[in-house]
Amino acid sequence: NQRPTHLNLLEAFDYYPEIDSGPEKRAFGLAIHQKFATLVLPFVIVLFTVPFAISMSRSSNVIMIGYALGVWLVFTAATTFLGQLGTAGKLPIFMAAWLPILIFAMIGTVLLTRVRT
Repeated sequence: NQRPTHLNLLEAFDYYPEIDSGPEKRAFGLAIHQKFATLVLPFVIVLFTVPFAISMSRSSNVIMIGYALGVWLVFTAATTFLGQLGTAGKLPIFMAAWLPILIFAMIGTVLLTRVRT
């Protein structure tokens, strides 16, 4: 019995068709989608960090560190919560994996468009 987080993408793709259990199949599907979503994550992080890097001279470093930790905690909580909904079958696994990325990309885009230079 394999764990989806312990396999690389190719191994997960190879093992996925062999799974008979619904919950295990959803967990592997979610893991595969999350591995792809993780590739996009650096671009989303850039969307969040650029507006604050530009306005950093106006704020203290402590506020920036607090903001970064807060955003990371909210993103992690959203990813975990939506992942659990996907694994439980309450949300399609595609949405469970990509929705946090999409939501944070939209928020980052709004922040980027509102930055004053």
